[in-house]
Amino acid sequence: MNYSISSWSEFESHKDAVKENKRRIKWLEKSGENACWELASRLRECIEDQIECRSLACKVCNRNYREKMLSQLLCEIEASDQQWQMITLIDYEYACSNKGPKSFDLGRSKDNLRKAISRSHFEGPIFGCIEFDYHDDPKLWLPHYHLISTRTAANDCAYKKLKKFYKSKSAKHIRDGVIAKPTHRRDISEFIEGVSYPYKIMWRKVVSFETKHDKRTRKGTKKYALKGTQLCISLLKLDSISRRQIQFTYNLTKPIKGILVRDTRRRYW
Repeated sequence: MNYSISSWSEFESHKDAVKENKRRIKWLEKSGENACWELASRLRECIEDQIECRSLACKVCNRNYREKMLSQLLCEIEASDQQWQMITLIDYEYACSNKGPKSFDLGRSKDNLRKAISRSHFEGPIFGCIEFDYHDDPKLWLPHYHLISTRTAANDCAYKKLKKFYKSKSAKHIRDGVIAKPTHRRDISEFIEGVSYPYKIMWRKVVSFETKHDKRTRKGTKKYALKGTQLCISLLKLDSISRRQIQFTYNLTKPIKGILVRDTRRRYW
């Protein structure tokens, strides 16, 4: 089957990407910082003069990249005739303040994850991206990975080992009174939605809520688009890293490696 990710109803249109870029430009210019003004200028050139900035902070360039890459990746995944899953890994111990994302050692984080996956004896291929979400209640940034892997008996055993490891290293949640759940796993039934999710490159704000009904209290979280200082922090961090840096890969097959790890340096993909 040939996939066209742009035909998926949930995939953003070029018009939507331009609108989001304009929103980002507005907040960057409001900040008054030189680095934010410089980035805003490049985003404006990208949508007005059609000069590709090729920055991870640019919604238009990200959309163009994802459209090409995901269409090829989805074809390869379906052709494999295997069951796939998405694993989310959360590092509560690396939660950080507003200054944290800028100084976060992405290379070290990925190396530590690679060692943990190797020691758990996962079968490849495994691929995905790192994200930061800003949690409004404790006012902390929380890094986490969304990873795609095959669902095999060996990987089921490996996941149990990885889950045990993460539970021991990230035992405490960043919010008081909330149980830490550093690992999540779900099967991918809808290929387009499941495989595209780790590559959305959209860091967000997480707000906690409580609702009471029939003497019961329900706790949960909702995600919103970042604004103001937090949006600027996220965009400057994204602009400072490359597509290869934001991705995590492990034991890729040759076809998938050809799709994901082709020249993904910041200014040339």
